[in-house]
Amino acid sequence: MRIIAGEYKSRSLPGKLPNGIRPTLDAIRENIFNIINNYFDIEDIVIADICAGSGAVGIEAISRGAKKVYFVDKSRNACSFIQKNLDFLKVPKAKYEILCLDAIKAINIIQDNEDNLDFIFTDPPYYSEFLNSLIEQVAKLELLSEDGVFAVETAKNEVFKIPDALYSFREKVYGDSKISFLELNNS
Repeated sequence: MRIIAGEYKSRSLPGKLPNGIRPTLDAIRENIFNIINNYFDIEDIVIADICAGSGAVGIEAISRGAKKVYFVDKSRNACSFIQKNLDFLKVPKAKYEILCLDAIKAINIIQDNEDNLDFIFTDPPYYSEFLNSLIEQVAKLELLSEDGVFAVETAKNEVFKIPDALYSFREKVYGDSKISFLELNNS
């Protein structure tokens, strides 16, 4: 796993991934950031990497200048792996917070700390019923900023429910994975 752009560009992250973690591939991460760069500048935004696993998306965001990243994962092994990589890169503690909690509990904490998030990324286990609950809670809490983007990684044939407050404005398929890009439905 390597950082694609920004301050830590081309740095490879050490360590073996904990069992059960499926990192977002470098090419997919690059495409995600290319797409969201059309909507806002990554610098000085607040991001949540939910079901963070390896933390690759959040670390990429920090490298590209994000103001703060919330890493959310209920796996202690994943949280430890993320912390080790942040320590390896010497990322200042003010740039991130690791919430080793259930995602629904974590986003309630994030909402208490932030007005809104500019970018939310989630990559839960494929075909998990949990995904619908997470998307519904993000919409209910109005966690996404007015111009924010919510990127959801799923299996390419996976279908999930989109609440009325959000709509999908783009989908990209990468092999067996699909990224759906959601934003607020301002109509």
